[in-house]
Amino acid sequence: MARTVKVKNGAIVPCPKCGNSTEFKIHSRQCAEDHCEVWAECKCGYDPTAHDSMERLESVWGGTDYANAKATLHIWNDLLQREAV
Repeated sequence: MARTVKVKNGAIVPCPKCGNSTEFKIHSRQCAEDHCEVWAECKCGYDPTAHDSMERLESVWGGTDYANAKATLHIWNDLLQREAV
């Protein structure tokens, strides 16, 4: 399941691949009977959690609703700010 979200410019750390900071796909994938992973991916396909899925949001329901989208974009910001240091 995936959902496209658009956010205000300046709220998100730009994608290191294409510079986008406004349009993202929020993905959700069931990994176990009662466990889903939810993560943000840039519109260009860049995913900072691709090599370490432990950084993805864990959710029982795995929705791509507002709360999960917001949480995954916070993870996006945290990961890219750590990489910049």
